Amino acid sequence: MTDHDHPTASNYAAIGWALYDSTDFGGAIKAFERAITDHSNDVEALRGLGRLRLASNELAVAVILLERAATLIEAGAPAAHQARLTIERDLAWAYARLGRYDLAAPLLDRLPGQTPLARLLGSFGDRAGYRLSPGFETAEVPLVTRDPVPFVEVEVGSGSYLFVIDTGIGDVILDSGLARDLGLPLFGDGEVSVAAAQGGTVGYARLPRLKLGPVEVYDLPVEIADVRRAAPQLHGFIGTNLLARFRPTFDLARGQLRLGPRTEPFHPGSGARAAGFWLFDGHVILAPGAIGQDETLLAVASGIAGAGLFMPESSVRQAGLAAALRPEEALTGVGGGGAQQLVPVTVPEVRVGPV
Repeated sequence: MTDHDHPTASNYAAIGWALYDSTDFGGAIKAFERAITDHSNDVEALRGLGRLRLASNELAVAVILLERAATLIEAGAPAAHQARLTIERDLAWAYARLGRYDLAAPLLDRLPGQTPLARLLGSFGDRAGYRLSPGFETAEVPLVTRDPVPFVEVEVGSGSYLFVIDTGIGDVILDSGLARDLGLPLFGDGEVSVAAAQGGTVGYARLPRLKLGPVEVYDLPVEIADVRRAAPQLHGFIGTNLLARFRPTFDLARGQLRLGPRTEPFHPGSGARAAGFWLFDGHVILAPGAIGQDETLLAVASGIAGAGLFMPESSVRQAGLAAALRPEEALTGVGGGGAQQLVPVTVPEVRVGPV
């Protein structure tokens, strides 16, 4: 066997990205690690492994890898323009998840369309957002209703309002009318995406205080949107960036949301199975699963009303389910991304988690 028969370091990085594109993230990690073992300055491998460590919430490791890649590029290592942007974006998300808004803001400011968000995070200085009330241990928050989506009562300003818990969005979304009533200054507008919709334009602001059940949270970055236009009874959405301050447990059978400390060990209940997931960017939760016999990644979004499973038309056709579509029964679902037209389809089997 000749040297030509063995992949070089750069080839292992290319293999890693091919596996990443096919959603084989475990295989991609192994390929990126092999590339870095053979060549510690492989920017593409550092970039890929950094992104996947960020997606698995290994934030300190992700920062080390991404900072190394950025330093090599600054020192003259060749890299495509898009690669530079993705390194800065992923590094900004890593800093933001660590509460280092002061480090995330200048990176976001260099990215297209992210200046308003950079202004918002930069306004925190070296102070972290999402500060919890002193002495927090655990709390149980009753769900106002769990059908068609989980609603909770949230205290904002001097009033209480209905919010949806939507794991398909990142920061808290606040209705624009409520934001005006509270006198929240805006830092500008930007484009956002959500897990099961196209997203849209939102404003950025800081909310001094929010109370969820007995838990008070101070100084939150929030997004402002016309929530009540799509759902007049709603005033906002609770996303993953707030839930991530806790170890949240949805007990839909009992109609409760339990909030525990993040350091609390996880113990699945009797008969329960744990399913790992990946957290991309600021909010996209992807879990392994299957639709029928087709293995796939599923976005976990709790805020889509009127649908238990949301599939783009391309996925419906790929799964061979086009004939099962019922367009005459089309309805409108509402989530953090606004109203969505939904066409019912019967799916024989859905699995979330490993076999």
